[in-house]
Amino acid sequence: MRNFVYAAFFSIVACFSAQAQDSEWSHDPVYNYADIFEMEFEEYSNRIAERNGCFWIAGSDGLLRYDRGSGKVYLCNTEVGIPEDATIISVASQNGALWFSTYEYGAYLYKESDGAMRLYRLGNSLTTLYLDFCYATAFDGEEVYMGSNQRYAKPYPVYGGEYYQWDIKSFCMMSGPIGWYITDMAFDSSGTLWMTCNGEHTNIPGVMGYPSYLMKLTSEENMEFVLCMEKDGEKVSATSLAVDDNDNIWYVRDNGIHCYNQSSATDTWYWSGNRDDIPDSFYTACEADASGNIWFTSADVLLKYDGTGFTAYTSPRYDNARSIYCEGDVVWVYSTDDVLYRFENGEFSDVIALEPDLSGVVQTAAGADRQVGVTVSGGVLTVLSADAGITGVEVCSMDGRIIVSRAYAAGTADARIDLGGYAGNGGGLAVVRVSGDGWQCVKKVVLR
Repeated sequence: MRNFVYAAFFSIVACFSAQAQDSEWSHDPVYNYADIFEMEFEEYSNRIAERNGCFWIAGSDGLLRYDRGSGKVYLCNTEVGIPEDATIISVASQNGALWFSTYEYGAYLYKESDGAMRLYRLGNSLTTLYLDFCYATAFDGEEVYMGSNQRYAKPYPVYGGEYYQWDIKSFCMMSGPIGWYITDMAFDSSGTLWMTCNGEHTNIPGVMGYPSYLMKLTSEENMEFVLCMEKDGEKVSATSLAVDDNDNIWYVRDNGIHCYNQSSATDTWYWSGNRDDIPDSFYTACEADASGNIWFTSADVLLKYDGTGFTAYTSPRYDNARSIYCEGDVVWVYSTDDVLYRFENGEFSDVIALEPDLSGVVQTAAGADRQVGVTVSGGVLTVLSADAGITGVEVCSMDGRIIVSRAYAAGTADARIDLGGYAGNGGGLAVVRVSGDGWQCVKKVVLR
């Protein structure tokens, strides 16, 4: 009865979601039942991913790309093709592909296709029910698992790879209480997927059940609730987990740090009340480094467990820390102030303010009766305007420097410009101003 009622609820939600969409694969917002059930969650910790020498970060104003070679920071919502107002809540990378999720519009895949990067929205083409509240992503070989609300999903390509859907069977495997959702995911060495959850125990017979804050998925048919809330009204916020070399599951929750030993099925609690080497603080993220150390962070404390004890590190500049990324034995920490900290050899070696170089450019259209296409491929800028006519094209860097300028005879429909060394050199975004007889439009493009 409990599962039936819950499934019926989400069938209703799916119907509303489908009716709310103007276009099946547009950027219309997902049906946001967070507004009804107050599911907004701020302690999400999967905010850093590495791809092609750059860090991609779920920043306060959108998707940030930090180019470690040049030291420049780019705000990339427009570059990848998502709405500028999208709030990024998680980001992960695998084999050059970027998986990320937004609060308003659901989850996306950004990957190379036919020599260019393309954006795919993750959802179901039949119901237009998009993956939402994807705070966590885990990889098992080529397979991808995403936490979506209180379920997990396995996206896979359909229609020749043009769109991505979630595996409906996997999506429906988990039933659980409203207001309870997955916050982090990781595989152990045996291929078991572990998940932490955030939620509240609400004892409504036949619907809500008894929510777990630590779960494991041993197969698509077997989900085990390992640790559960016991009291009506009890709230547990387990925000992040890491698996150590012995397959112990370390996780942080609202009352401190925990370690679940799979062999003995025991949960050990570490906090300032029973350990002198743990500062009293609210820890929200954890990660394992290449040497087997487990790292934790609160807003103002970075903490390391080396197998025998805890060591705390802090700095006057270390504040509002939220997410950890371990690169070998180097620890990177993201702060919600849009600051990136590098910790190495026992000290904070670098503090990077993530201030985007690219900002303030407004894209405009040529007009409702004119169609202007602007693309860059293979180092060539192509501007097409069969019905409007082109008289001039100007390409500028995002700081206003003119890269190239061309004038054309009235009525030109096809303008092609070789950008030479400006394209494909990591130049990020550029501004293209296209002029016609009595009109102008501004477009942002990626220099490829």
